[in-house]
Amino acid sequence: MNTIQGTISEIRYSGEMYLVDVHVGKDVTLTAIAVGAEEGEEMLKKGDNVTLCFKSTELSIAKNMSGEVSLRNRLPSIVTKVKTGELLCQITLDFIGNSINSIITKRSAERIGVKTGDTVTGLIKANEVILLEKNDLLQQESF
Repeated sequence: MNTIQGTISEIRYSGEMYLVDVHVGKDVTLTAIAVGAEEGEEMLKKGDNVTLCFKSTELSIAKNMSGEVSLRNRLPSIVTKVKTGELLCQITLDFIGNSINSIITKRSAERIGVKTGDTVTGLIKANEVILLEKNDLLQQESF
């Protein structure tokens, strides 16, 4: 599981759904969708420190990306390692000091020609990002 620390910079509500923007460093803000209490109930608040979590299989890789894409979560990164298997590749990225992993098919890795040292963009849908408050993370680590 990939984890990135950040601070909530904005929250938008609609019924029981939250759209949460988290500043993670430099000029990068990532967005998560959370479901919980209704508007006005303080489940999360601006300024809270949180951990964003997402699976390696949910992180796509773009190289030389151009054009418009609906994904707002764009993680400008440098490839630090490519581990190739029979069917899948594990791509390790440096995202503003965070080591994160993406699992993509070997065919996709070969098609985009990803290699160590490449500048790439990690892409992840907001609904694939899990938000944990610091206490939640500590509880998960104790299991």
